[in-house]
Amino acid sequence: MKITIFDSEYLSLSKKKSNLKSLIKFKKKLFPEIIQISFLKCSNIYLKNNQKKLNIFIKIKQKLPNRIKKLTKITSNILKKKGYFFKTSMSLIDKFIDDKSILIANGEDLKILKLNIKYNNLNKRNKKSVYFVNLKKILNKINKNQNHDTENLNKIFKFKINFDPHNSSNDCIILYRTIKKLIKILGKEKFKYIISKNKQLFTF
Repeated sequence: MKITIFDSEYLSLSKKKSNLKSLIKFKKKLFPEIIQISFLKCSNIYLKNNQKKLNIFIKIKQKLPNRIKKLTKITSNILKKKGYFFKTSMSLIDKFIDDKSILIANGEDLKILKLNIKYNNLNKRNKKSVYFVNLKKILNKINKNQNHDTENLNKIFKFKINFDPHNSSNDCIILYRTIKKLIKILGKEKFKYIISKNKQLFTF
């Protein structure tokens, strides 16, 4: 089964205001610009190898808040030296993502990316159509009593991964390990069924 896992780091006023509804509500005060986005393409999720990675830092128009610097350890200097302009970033993303592929994120990252596309006036580019799966919704259905934010998955599943969350490249690895754990618990066929039931066609 071919899937692409992805994660993003973006600006928000606070942790409580980092959900999609709040990001849209307060976008005039602080637009949720993406500062880092990462992808992990698995040609077969059931196998260990056959992975391709893409990690991008993105230059932003607004001042980088101190809260985000502390949270992600991404500084203005990193964005200046390593960051791409958003238009270039989208060209790299478009080349990396296959049409009609299955994209899995642990939240509404794809909708946030779409907001950023509009914010940067790139709506006229050739759009991509993919099947999007919000992993958090699946995890919440399995266990309603746990907090399935990416930063908690390492503890929930006892991965003992010794790197910081809130780095989208690291978070992709945590999501990959979570998916592999689900496959082990549910079995290949049930996992495939759950993905097919939860995927939605999304154009951005």
